[in-house]
Amino acid sequence: DHEPLAMIDIAEDALRQIVPGRRYRTGFAHLSLTMALTSAGRMEEALQRTAAFIERESAQIDAASIRGYFARTIIHWQAGQLARCEQAAADQLQLAAMNGLPVVAAWGAMLLAACAFERGDLAGAARHAGAVIANGEHAHFMSVREAYFVQVLTYEAQGLHDEAEQTLRAALDAD
Repeated sequence: DHEPLAMIDIAEDALRQIVPGRRYRTGFAHLSLTMALTSAGRMEEALQRTAAFIERESAQIDAASIRGYFARTIIHWQAGQLARCEQAAADQLQLAAMNGLPVVAAWGAMLLAACAFERGDLAGAARHAGAVIANGEHAHFMSVREAYFVQVLTYEAQGLHDEAEQTLRAALDAD
């Protein structure tokens, strides 16, 4: 029960100490803060702080501001708000396409795949997960790993057991 509260304190302390020009660190600390707030049951506060962060940082799309958009997507995913998560992930995907950010695009597509699977849209889940896997060399390894898992679950749900097994083997080989 106390770990999210400790993480909130750590992230807030980091945000106070990080030099403004350290863009990646600023963005990562904000992302960590919002995840801790959400874990502590303070989702509305996380969303408000993320909206303020995005507004403040959105003049430039870089390592800091992009984590604000990602934070918004993650908050909705953690809260199980699939429609809002899908919209935030679609926004993130569009932003990534407009700014040539393949790693960000992969995370957006992976979350769209996960949401589609949760809603029972197996075709959508397969399409989005497949896009992440196909562009895996330009993605964060964790987004690719998650996309493989969504793809395996999608194939299993479709009764495509051989494809699921092949995809699982490919996921293990990719690690």
